[in-house]
Amino acid sequence: MKALLIGGSGFIGTKLCESLDAEKISYFSRHRSEVLATKNIDHIQGSVEETDRLKDIVKDYDTIFYLAGVFDENEQKHETVTLNGVKAVVDAVKKQDTGQKLIFFSAINTDYGASEFFRIRRIAEDNVALAKDSLTIKLSNVFGDGDRITRDVEVIAKSGVRKMPLGRSLAPVSVNDLVTAVKAFAQYKGTIYMCSKEDISLDRAVNIVRSRLRLSPVKTIDNKKKNQKIIAKMTERVNLPAWRIADLVLNFYRENTSLYRAVKEPEKYEDYLKAKYS
Repeated sequence: MKALLIGGSGFIGTKLCESLDAEKISYFSRHRSEVLATKNIDHIQGSVEETDRLKDIVKDYDTIFYLAGVFDENEQKHETVTLNGVKAVVDAVKKQDTGQKLIFFSAINTDYGASEFFRIRRIAEDNVALAKDSLTIKLSNVFGDGDRITRDVEVIAKSGVRKMPLGRSLAPVSVNDLVTAVKAFAQYKGTIYMCSKEDISLDRAVNIVRSRLRLSPVKTIDNKKKNQKIIAKMTERVNLPAWRIADLVLNFYRENTSLYRAVKEPEKYEDYLKAKYS
């Protein structure tokens, strides 16, 4: 296998690059990974905004992992990075027509989340499906050293927030378990869901961290009508956008998760948090 990871310098991409069994591994990213540099993994510097160049690069690989994306739009737009980049890769794969595999990393709540992040990924999924051999992996929240979910949990835990909306399950997956599952399902086609059965909500995670830091728990409010007002109050004290907090209180669990077909005993997020903040 000759693998190209688009956006491969990020949290998940770095772990994949380190773990894939392939004849050749390259990652296409604006940023050079110091971790991957020590492992002599080829870095192709560039941006997915360079769609013509991206189309040309894709030709040399039989498996393309698309991980590029943004959480906020301070520097780049969701549409530019996720949607236009995906369209360029799909066009290149269809034109070449040599049986290339396209694996797209999306999000579980694309059908329910109201944010631009989810909306654009929903459209991107439809485009990925146009490739003959494609797999969309719909992720919940992925944790491990350097992850975003724990960083956001910590920001909230250390803030002066006193109330939070009662969240649903984050259904978190460790990055190591995710990599194991991706390798197991790489030859599949269609769409799979990747989440755990661990029932831990955002407010529960925040209060675990607060407990380890010897802080009093945040009060949770079980009233959906008040969620918007509570979240607005949170943003006054927390350096997180309202859409991000609103997304994190959604339910990320899906009964038809594929995780347990590849990993018998997934790592627990609660155990991870307790160890990290011991």
